[in-house]
Amino acid sequence: MDIQRAKEIIASSETIHVNYNGNSIWIDQVNEDGVTATVHLQGEHQHKQQVKLSDLNERNH
Repeated sequence: MDIQRAKEIIASSETIHVNYNGNSIWIDQVNEDGVTATVHLQGEHQHKQQVKLSDLNERNH
């Protein structure tokens, strides 16, 4: 996923489905390096992790 799309997803009021390694995740923020994002699994807000934007995939319903 590119940085611009990740930022659009974060700003959206709609639910946009994103996968990381086959798991549904929420993007919390794009990190300052512009290469990674902070994400968490749906329903697990306390388990945040840093992942490469290139490993995130938007999925169609």
